[in-house]
Amino acid sequence: GGGISAIVGILLILIPIPSTVNTILKLRCGVLPSLHDEHSKKYRQSADTVYHNVGNMVYGLVGAMTLFLIFFGGIIFLFLWNITKRFMMSVLAWALGLTITMTIKTFLIQTCREAQHVAFYRSRARAANLVSLAMESWMLGLAGGTLISRLTQFLLASAFWVGRIDVNYLDDDVNLLGYKFDTVPANFRKEILAHDAHRHPLIDRLGTMYLMRIRHKRNFCTDAGCAWRRLFVQALMPWLGKYRKQEEKARGEGNDMARSALFSEKAGV
Repeated sequence: GGGISAIVGILLILIPIPSTVNTILKLRCGVLPSLHDEHSKKYRQSADTVYHNVGNMVYGLVGAMTLFLIFFGGIIFLFLWNITKRFMMSVLAWALGLTITMTIKTFLIQTCREAQHVAFYRSRARAANLVSLAMESWMLGLAGGTLISRLTQFLLASAFWVGRIDVNYLDDDVNLLGYKFDTVPANFRKEILAHDAHRHPLIDRLGTMYLMRIRHKRNFCTDAGCAWRRLFVQALMPWLGKYRKQEEKARGEGNDMARSALFSEKAGV
């Protein structure tokens, strides 16, 4: 129990590092919405709640390790305690028998599927119906194993995700009368957005352009340079216009520039 708890603690310390990098890259590439996110206004109005993250990380880590220690330590204790040892051995034998039966069922299903089904269609309808009826009857006796499996997975996943504040455990649609049960990851997202608002490559580039404009006055970023830059961006990097507020207007400007260039070439010819 202690070893498993230690492994869980190490994982919870290491996993947020790639998770943070992954989230930042997804936000910068547009895979995750930022300004167009439905929660963007809520993030901007309460960005100060990022101070929750350190405390949530520490107590979440301790809580997850404690839950795994209690769970696996309790199971080992029940196997070693003389009063419950015989009962736990019976449970273990039932679990092993059920596992073997489920393995055989999986093999039979795979064999029948290849012989009787093609995607969503039944190549041998009568045989497929008979097999389906037999499997449904068989599953009435095996569904208890599925219940135990799902319950164990959900309990262990919940215990593990208690220590993770970087991702949602429950989907956004999981709520009760508008109340969402897991709001801690929102603070983690706010902290990433707050840091990226100052360190984003586009912000750095924009700040450099402003400073160059202040230093060189009108000799920097002239009208001719803006026209060439707009043409270059629209021709070679059209995805950069994805988040422009006046997308239709930009598209119209690009079409006008293309027509002007085309007419100029024809006139020159």
